[in-house]
Amino acid sequence: MGSKEQHWHVPALDGLRGIAVLVVILCHAPPTYQLHGGHIGVDLFFVLSGFLITSILLNEWRSTGRISIPHFYLRRACRLFPAAFSVLLFATAAAPFIQPAEELHGRLKDAAAVLLYVFNWRLVDLYTSGVGYFHNHMLSHYWSLSVEEQFYLVWPALLLLLLRLRAPRIAMIAFFAAGIIAPAAGRALLWEHGPSPEIYFRSDLRVDGLMWGAALAWLAHQNLIPANLEVRRYAGLVGFSALSLFLYLSQFDMVSDGSNYQWGFSLVGLLAALMIGSTIVAPHAIFSRLLGLGWLRWTGKISYGVVR
Repeated sequence: MGSKEQHWHVPALDGLRGIAVLVVILCHAPPTYQLHGGHIGVDLFFVLSGFLITSILLNEWRSTGRISIPHFYLRRACRLFPAAFSVLLFATAAAPFIQPAEELHGRLKDAAAVLLYVFNWRLVDLYTSGVGYFHNHMLSHYWSLSVEEQFYLVWPALLLLLLRLRAPRIAMIAFFAAGIIAPAAGRALLWEHGPSPEIYFRSDLRVDGLMWGAALAWLAHQNLIPANLEVRRYAGLVGFSALSLFLYLSQFDMVSDGSNYQWGFSLVGLLAALMIGSTIVAPHAIFSRLLGLGWLRWTGKISYGVVR
């Protein structure tokens, strides 16, 4: 499986992204239809992003023996900049008509933070300083993109270094385990009570979602994910079980009571990895075929424009 280029092109992954965007949308729906914990769709996005981007990098390494970091950033820019900057320009231009004029300075700071992909740290600063809000709510969704881009500022070069050093498998496993465990431990240690948005938005405390996906991509690349007949037989059941628990958790606001900081984000990361793993191990199972439904894949393909 690891030698195949298409394992990150599994159609079901678009459908899984569609599930993520629908859960996020329902998090902001009217009370009657609202999923109070639908924000965990963002965590599913993180794991999917880590998996897909790392798969692309590893496939490039397998095919060419190198990773072109300039080309990686060029591809990211072509994908992200048109939509991201269009929304930023619109939100900045529209803000004066719907928000007080005295907030202009704050709005410009918000826009600058979005432009530099540090908007999540802007939110951390506002909450820790006691302000507790930002000045342009039309930009609120950019925090997750900032977390991703900060990760991808470092990850391609770090992965390339590890590949060139020919790090042994046990060292790579330990590296990924540390990348998953350390943020989770940090959240649990720093959380005291309540929603704690200053923890919620910190890149160093949310990077484990991306690392779950990156670890899964590396395991697939190394053929370390079992794919025998017995495993494939139960892969769909594992996927359905993980998705069911994910959707169940999306009903509850686990931010306010601190559950997410103690165990929630870690559990969602594991569930996301199991769902993705199920689709790449058994792409023709019922679970994967349902995720590959046309309307769900279409929703996933436009997810960037919908929730970003």
